[in-house]
Amino acid sequence: MDRYDCAAVTQWTAEVLQAAGISPPHAALAAELLTRTSLRGIDAHGVSRIPIYLQRIAAGEITSNDPKAEWRDGALHVDGQGALGQVGATFAVEQAVKATEKVASAPCVITNCGHLSALGMFALQAAEMGRVALVCQRTPPVMGLPGSPRATIGNNPIAFAAPVRGGTPLVFDMANSVAARGRIQQAARDNAPIPADWAVGEDGQPTTEAAAALMGYLRPMGAHKGMGLAMIVEVLTTGLAGWPAAAVGAGAPGSGIGAFILVMNPGLICGQDAFEDGTHRWLRQFLNASGSGARFPGQRQAAMEKERRAMGIPIPKSVVRELREAGQGVGRDFDLPPGVGAQVE
Repeated sequence: MDRYDCAAVTQWTAEVLQAAGISPPHAALAAELLTRTSLRGIDAHGVSRIPIYLQRIAAGEITSNDPKAEWRDGALHVDGQGALGQVGATFAVEQAVKATEKVASAPCVITNCGHLSALGMFALQAAEMGRVALVCQRTPPVMGLPGSPRATIGNNPIAFAAPVRGGTPLVFDMANSVAARGRIQQAARDNAPIPADWAVGEDGQPTTEAAAALMGYLRPMGAHKGMGLAMIVEVLTTGLAGWPAAAVGAGAPGSGIGAFILVMNPGLICGQDAFEDGTHRWLRQFLNASGSGARFPGQRQAAMEKERRAMGIPIPKSVVRELREAGQGVGRDFDLPPGVGAQVE
């Protein structure tokens, strides 16, 4: 695959979203986040998402409406108004961080918002502003235990982040399936096999064929434990939103995919110095006990972001083809030259 300059990718992403009908401010914000997601190595949730976003914009499922927030009874209620997930979630985090200047924690329920893609980006956003954050989102049913005739629940990802004094924040982001669906989608693009424990085909049997897996359902990580975590997310997102109708008709603003964010200010809970000193000691002990080359979640992504900003973002040729086709549909072909003239294996 070739590498592409991150600034050029950001500009093209903003232009293609605008050409599809998204307002310049929303397009610019989403472009920055999607590019940074790719910079941090979360490739299946970065700029590769553009083709499906354009489809949803064309269908009227994503709008340029500005999200709205209401602080009520000690909780934030954010109505995404059908905006891109990056727009809605960024707005929610900003509102929650502002609220925690006066209160120790701010739970936030988000409704009528597009898919957030990599949840860790929003937990990171809060951590970079000195907060501890938990983010989770409901997805459509894509996961089930072997033996189920169909998918029974979303793989409902969860992310967590905390600031680390003098270093990159701790950021943990996971789907409750053995593997994220985005990885299977990429394997299908590349006609590559997947491990047998990732998914079940339409026949109810484990499969190593990515295309068959996309027609079946994902397996939960840790069997019943992954299912239990997915149920927690279902309650925090859809449940705390009052269990609205899960399905949204074609052409309706918003994806019907609920999200939940909990932002906490350690300075108001235990004192900023106590939190930072303790976190520093704990992580140092963890790294020392884990041996040479050990790292905590978030360090690898931070290092990759630095490297890719300098060397360019590697994009698989299969994704480049999809970006070109999607861009041509709105008059913004992905015609960027490789950023540093280098190729990666």
